[in-house]
Amino acid sequence: MIDLTMMNTNFLRQISRQIRRHPLFYGLNLLGLGLGIACAFVLLSYVRQEWSYDRSIPDGEQIYRIGTNFMDMGGFAISQEKLQPVLQEKCQAVAYATRFRGSSGFTFEADQQTFPVDAGLYVDTNFFRVFPYEFIEGQAGDALVTPDQIVLTEEVAQRIFGTGPYLGKTLSLKDEKSTFSVAGIVRPFPGKTHLPAGAWLSVAPQLSDDRSWTSARYYTYVKLNSQSDKGNLEDFFAQLQREEIHPQSAPNTSFETWIGGSQAVHFYVQPLQEIYLYSDLNMDLISGGNPTQVWILGIIGVFILLMAGVNYVNLSTATASARAKEIGIKKTMGANQSQLIVQFLGESLTLSLLAMVVAGSLSGLLLKLLETVSGEVLLSSILDGTPQWLLLLGFSVLTGLLAGAYPAFHLSRFQPVWALKSDSMGHRKGHLRNVLVVFQFSIAAALMIGSLVIFRQLSYMQNSDKGFQHDNVLVIRNFNDLGTKKETLREMVEQNSQVVTTSINSRMPAGYNLWRATYQSETMDQAISLNGFPIDEHYLSAMDIKLLEGRNFSGDLATDTSNVILNESAVKALELEEPIGAVLNDDRRVIGVVSDFNFESFRNQIAPIVFNYDVDGYQLAIKLTGNDLPGFVRHLEDSWSQLAGDEKIRYYFLDDNLAELSAKEAVLSRAIGIFTVLALFIACLGLFGLTTHATSRRAKEIGVRKVLGATVSQIVVLLSRDFLSLVALAFAIGIPVAWILVNKWLQGFVYRIDLNWWMFAAPAIAGVVIAFLTLSYQSVSAALNNPAEVLKDE
Repeated sequence: MIDLTMMNTNFLRQISRQIRRHPLFYGLNLLGLGLGIACAFVLLSYVRQEWSYDRSIPDGEQIYRIGTNFMDMGGFAISQEKLQPVLQEKCQAVAYATRFRGSSGFTFEADQQTFPVDAGLYVDTNFFRVFPYEFIEGQAGDALVTPDQIVLTEEVAQRIFGTGPYLGKTLSLKDEKSTFSVAGIVRPFPGKTHLPAGAWLSVAPQLSDDRSWTSARYYTYVKLNSQSDKGNLEDFFAQLQREEIHPQSAPNTSFETWIGGSQAVHFYVQPLQEIYLYSDLNMDLISGGNPTQVWILGIIGVFILLMAGVNYVNLSTATASARAKEIGIKKTMGANQSQLIVQFLGESLTLSLLAMVVAGSLSGLLLKLLETVSGEVLLSSILDGTPQWLLLLGFSVLTGLLAGAYPAFHLSRFQPVWALKSDSMGHRKGHLRNVLVVFQFSIAAALMIGSLVIFRQLSYMQNSDKGFQHDNVLVIRNFNDLGTKKETLREMVEQNSQVVTTSINSRMPAGYNLWRATYQSETMDQAISLNGFPIDEHYLSAMDIKLLEGRNFSGDLATDTSNVILNESAVKALELEEPIGAVLNDDRRVIGVVSDFNFESFRNQIAPIVFNYDVDGYQLAIKLTGNDLPGFVRHLEDSWSQLAGDEKIRYYFLDDNLAELSAKEAVLSRAIGIFTVLALFIACLGLFGLTTHATSRRAKEIGVRKVLGATVSQIVVLLSRDFLSLVALAFAIGIPVAWILVNKWLQGFVYRIDLNWWMFAAPAIAGVVIAFLTLSYQSVSAALNNPAEVLKDE
């Protein structure tokens, strides 16, 4: 009997011996597992981050945001100013209700130095009761009880004041005379949140006595009592609509008519932990996540890891004959199945730990590549601390155990008599290996097709005719800040030779502003809510929007302030057979009709638009030739500084805003493209290893065939035929699966590409060619071997 204890102590020596005997197979396994673990770890870390938003907030499951909708304007993340007092006083389900406003950030001054803070909020005294931050200094009940108080995070306080304590220290907002006293220092929540902030100021000075239910300015959040749930809150809103809002808004109309019409006020109750991923309301504080993207990338990560595991299983079982005698001898000497299972699992675990080191090196590079290609920071960090390394360790150990389970049980079941007949072993599980190869390339096929379709849809969204000219259009967002100097800046801008025309307006395609109003034609029974675009007479020419009927606005006609221009969709919505000259709302005459254009995402149907004449808009659109955009920007900034002093100009290019409408699709397209290449590479690694094994096993057969006159091309076809048929079968399976998935994804777009046969044929042909090239290397090498060297031992 062998000493099994000694066998265990010599475990690492045995593994190193195996690696020296089979360096190619262990190298392929190490590279495949390392790359698979790195891909899966990065993608699943991204999924974990996206799902973690707001989940570290204590009692987060009891916190809800209240959104609103009125006049059919669409849902808003903000709600009415009067809503918070109503909820706090009248809703028994609510423990605390808070209202606050967002801020793009603050710039503070202290000790004659400036300190920018990227994010901040104007909040009321209930904010820290709804969101229970840990106060390091001060108390939640004493924070922001007066307008001259401020609460800071510990990190911001250290940056501004240095060492603490900080209570009572003062600072001011840049360009303002108000001084604030520090009333609290808090520790941020450990996880991600859709309400990031480094400073909190009092919202009290901004509050008014607005009692309207059709005016939304504030974010409203509530924390429910422990005995209450979302249903109790929704019941309260139903009662509020019937007993208070309806009598105030439409006392002469029945509740049923009002609640079903465009004048009704509705509320949305959103669980805190679902806001980041699932909210589709307008005017959110930050750009939310994309659940489709999260699911797709998470599934890709799992499948890539499975592909790497399949490689391990395939290569381990394919080389079983090489270890058959070892297994037979150990069993003859007394080793039982469980001991052999431990040995093989140990080998798999050791390999996965080595792969972890490879994955640790690759994951950072992979994340950097992904963020560089996508242009977006998908993960805030990876492997930058002990918890992340421990997570990677656990991930790798689990991968090693799962990947090694089948080979361990398969190899340990060899009977000594079979095992010692080495030539009879190693090929018994060929059918399983074939199934696994088909599985791998089916995934690769679906990824290749999906990547192509998403890329084509993205290209369509970016390059198709949107119905207006958006190139080289710069928009000054805070044009209204100049007050009486607006026209002066406009004249200075128009003196630049690059300026084609300018337009004062209050709304641009893909812009930040939303205008809605109700309109009713003479033939309609009820008014409907439509999009409004307040523009001047230069807007249509600046945007190159096609005028189909009638005329444009004129600065020489004072009556145009009561006239409107419609797009084609508005003509249909208002049921106008002869739109020119039609009267809306008893005093609005239609003077023109323009063609429809895509001013929102391609996911949305082109909506009806009513253009109103307004020369007092608060932003300025500048159409440029595009010859020297940096030079014009410098000219613009110089002109602005002459008029506005320290007030910074805020502008954007219209192209950039339009790109944001398809930004999530762009990130998804590039991410899937990267991981499709990596998945195909992993699949080809396994195919290369199996081909190497197959050519080695059939070396004598190849030698005999060459002696009998077989050509190199005939031998290559012989060795590649079986594997290529598996790859072709994989694409035959992957194509219909991919069609179902991409077709479902495309249904989310109103304007989308058509699925053509070549979108499926091209990836299939490319996949087969790549597989053939992978197979050909070993096949050609085997075919070129000297048959005398191969057959000399016979």
